Amino acid sequence: MKEILIVDDDPDIHRGMQLRLEYNGYDTCFAADAASAVAVASTEQPDLIILDLGLPTDDGFLLIERLKAHPALAAIPIIVVSARDARANRERAIKGGAEAYLQKPVDNAELLAVIRKALGVSCMHDFGEQAALAGRLAAIRETFLRRTRGELPVLLELLARIQAGDSTGLVPLKTYAHRINGSGATLAFAAISRSAGSLENLLEALIGTPEAGAVEPHHLRCLVEWGQRLALDIGAATTQSPHA
Repeated sequence: MKEILIVDDDPDIHRGMQLRLEYNGYDTCFAADAASAVAVASTEQPDLIILDLGLPTDDGFLLIERLKAHPALAAIPIIVVSARDARANRERAIKGGAEAYLQKPVDNAELLAVIRKALGVSCMHDFGEQAALAGRLAAIRETFLRRTRGELPVLLELLARIQAGDSTGLVPLKTYAHRINGSGATLAFAAISRSAGSLENLLEALIGTPEAGAVEPHHLRCLVEWGQRLALDIGAATTQSPHA
């Protein structure tokens, strides 16, 4: 059975991706940062690596360079799966040695097609195993949704701080949106991921400007609108399992 190394620091994304891959016949292993990714890859010698760009200690692009420069790991195909804008990052990832760049939320059929192309194989578990894995995936989605709904007061409190002129809420709100975007995309909560991604992109643009200390009124309106949309999408989401 082919083994795939998942490199992502979000445990929800790890578990969701793990079950989606195992459901379709692949073994998995996991690393949460660049250093452990190289160590796990050296030990496990996986057949393929799925890599997020937003790692806690090293940028994902640097990790691609390290993997491709490693004599024992250079031949392992890499698929980048990231919430970052594909238009700005796909070419750099491919030039760096990645086989493909997929932007979250990732369609399951597209992900599997890219994996099968890179590996040249396709295999499935029997029906009983698939049913068990589908149940585990549904449980992870339910846990994510319950936790995310429990964190709604945090989202609303950060929005209120920013509306009141407290720009120190921008960075923690971006961190929150990034986490919800990545987990929502991997666990197939498309509306949640879309709203969180739009909020994250707007915050990233604002934080990167010299005027980040004072949010302009029209930017503030956009922030509040996307924050409220995210809260509504979280409240409206259901735990119905996505298509495998």
